[in-house]
Amino acid sequence: MPLVCITGDVHHDPGIFEGDILRSKILFPLSLMRSSEYLLAKEYSKIAKAYSSKVTLFVTGKCIEEHKSFWKSLSGEKNVELGAHTYAMMPFYYLRIFFKKLFNSYYGPSFYQRMDIEKTLRAFETIGVRPLSWRTHGYWGNETTYKILGEYGFKVVCDMRSVGELQVKKVNCIGNLKHISINAVDDNLIERFYLEKNYSKVRRLGKKFKESIFDGINKKRDLVVQLHPICQKLLDNYKTFEVILKRLSENDYSSLTITELADSSRAR
Repeated sequence: MPLVCITGDVHHDPGIFEGDILRSKILFPLSLMRSSEYLLAKEYSKIAKAYSSKVTLFVTGKCIEEHKSFWKSLSGEKNVELGAHTYAMMPFYYLRIFFKKLFNSYYGPSFYQRMDIEKTLRAFETIGVRPLSWRTHGYWGNETTYKILGEYGFKVVCDMRSVGELQVKKVNCIGNLKHISINAVDDNLIERFYLEKNYSKVRRLGKKFKESIFDGINKKRDLVVQLHPICQKLLDNYKTFEVILKRLSENDYSSLTITELADSSRAR
């Protein structure tokens, strides 16, 4: 029986000073959609539950802190795993550029990454959750990130994207950290195209990632997919999301969280 892991990222509202240049230019902080993005996670997980699907939601620590009761409640749902997604999406655009030029890493030097990971863990502690999975914002993790995550007992990181057969790699670090790839086209740019009002690109990307997932299903591949709650909402109010879940169910896919997948025999 093939396996599937549905993943998505959930962010806090970055505001005009933390958001990047694009968001500032198009007044993104005024978007009601982003300020209530966390609420979409509940709609998303409820739809997934209707299709007997589990989801792993990678959430920023700041979003957890801003909506503690919401996330504490959602973490109790049996089909939901909460993973960590940095503390605050790596705020301040020019700081990231500085880090990239000086340290060849948007995430910055070791001391900064450690501080951010620790701060993220403290945020999750406030709702009684100890995340075991991690996705770096922008997939910007590096060997420094994975070394620190291993030290803190994380089991799985999901920063790789490689369409095709599912890839599982043992990260060379302290602990038993595994790197599991996203192996179908993701929906990352849906939000950007929507905010640019380039709706033809939104539709084309929606078709592209759906076809990529369907191709994996037809080939009976184990799948890890990246489908953001906010992107699925903006695309077509979760219609494509439901079509994908239905197709997975019809093809007898067994749904796991990313941590369950890391613990399974397929990941050894």
